[in-house]
Amino acid sequence: FIKGSKRIPFYDLDIPLGLLDRSIEVVTYCASRACNTSKHEAELLADKGFRVAAYEGGIKEWEEAGLPIEAE
Repeated sequence: FIKGSKRIPFYDLDIPLGLLDRSIEVVTYCASRACNTSKHEAELLADKGFRVAAYEGGIKEWEEAGLPIEAE
């Protein structure tokens, strides 16, 4: 996952919303550009009052760009 991010699987999104800081923008992402889940997650969070954006390239694009990642 992206280094410094909080890993919250989509199916758990309703449970840990208290872990997210509403004062900063939340960025959702998936495994790759082919996945649309990050867009759906962003819409759900926006509906709950979060400032949110979807990173559409996914972790695959992030890693290919040489950006920092962490293993689970």
